[in-house]
Amino acid sequence: MVDREPANPRPSSRSTRWSSCLSMLARICRRPPTARVLGRRGEKLAERYLRRQGHRIVDRNVRLKGGELDLVTVENRTLVVVEVKTRRSPGRRSPAAAVTRAKQSRICRATRQYIRDHHLATSSVRFDIIAITWPDIGRPQLEHQRGAFDWRVSRAPGTPIIPYWSGTSRTDRLG
Repeated sequence: MVDREPANPRPSSRSTRWSSCLSMLARICRRPPTARVLGRRGEKLAERYLRRQGHRIVDRNVRLKGGELDLVTVENRTLVVVEVKTRRSPGRRSPAAAVTRAKQSRICRATRQYIRDHHLATSSVRFDIIAITWPDIGRPQLEHQRGAFDWRVSRAPGTPIIPYWSGTSRTDRLG
């Protein structure tokens, strides 16, 4: 019986180039991730980043009556509530600009609920924002804003800060 050599044991350089071109074309042409998938990727990246910075991850994606908290961490005995915003392309503004005053109020309301539920009344709290720009091709850009905002007073929309006064005297109202 005649020993045969394996047919084409090493691909030619031509076929290697062709397959690398095809794989690059597939990467370029593939559909971009949905907003939900992109958001999850961003939260995982933010979590890895915070761990490297010395944070201990306590909770993630906490849904409460007041709203949702993306990441809850502890750094040097401080409870840190982190809002993660991920965008595909860099626009005129940072993704952090999407954390409006209304969103900040919802985060604060949810944080109050979280503190009550976990009996953390004496904790110091800080609110951070991690803004991630993750282009389809290239490396993600991460921006960490420590202490991005302070506690917001939770109140129903349309509720005046100063109680409505109809113009009657004080004694009439207390009457």
